[in-house]
Amino acid sequence: MTEKRIRFRDIKPYDIVDSLDDLRGPAHGVITPEDVRLKPIGRTAVDIDDDGDCLEMYREALTDCSADVIAQYVNKERLLELFPDLCLDDRVFDLWRGKFPEIATRGVSRDRAYPVIDPATGKETRTW
Repeated sequence: MTEKRIRFRDIKPYDIVDSLDDLRGPAHGVITPEDVRLKPIGRTAVDIDDDGDCLEMYREALTDCSADVIAQYVNKERLLELFPDLCLDDRVFDLWRGKFPEIATRGVSRDRAYPVIDPATGKETRTW
């Protein structure tokens, strides 16, 4: 008999804001987050204008922080712009897309798509 593997990420509770309008984080500039989880490894500051820095901070915020911290550091417009490229666990990704239609209509980056090989044809397709 095969046991289904349960991973922590499958049962971990995630927090989410009530409204995208609650997201009042900075839209531009360099910030020094108080929460250590939001700082890039080996650095103390986050450049919100740099997509890579911002994506990293937003991923950590949406995955590991409370709604209050998310609201403090995540900016609504920047999140809408970057959401298709965020590398999130499927549960977190689906939670945000399910609650906010504005995010769901943004589409998904091709980089986020998972490659799937069709056994009948051997061709690669992408699925979300």
